[in-house]
Amino acid sequence: MIRDSIRATTKEVRNFGLLFSGICGILLLYFLYADGELSVWLMGAAGMFLAGGLFLHRLLRPVYILWMKFAQLLAWINTRIILGIAYYLIITPIGLVLRLLGKDLIGKKIDRNAVSYWKRRDEVPFDPERYERLF
Repeated sequence: MIRDSIRATTKEVRNFGLLFSGICGILLLYFLYADGELSVWLMGAAGMFLAGGLFLHRLLRPVYILWMKFAQLLAWINTRIILGIAYYLIITPIGLVLRLLGKDLIGKKIDRNAVSYWKRRDEVPFDPERYERLF
């Protein structure tokens, strides 16, 4: 589920610090505009992330690793939710409608009178050019 080793290079930690510093700065400006007050907590967080991104990579690295583990956990959960929703809201109704209409899109029905289920293909003369670009 969650990988044990997370790559935490200096560049990635720097980008993380600068990104979170920018997010804290945007939130700070929003709250300043909405409430008319400066948030000391957001200023401190923005300053710490900025300092960590620019100078103190080693101090910011554990925060980055913790954040990436949290992101992996969210990705694992969201994948199951999204795939479950897609399956039960898209694929299952389509399958039920096709079954009600009696459609057999992949030829799964058993034909007791059939000698073979092999499908004949038209003979095509050999041309080496056809094997160069198969798509």
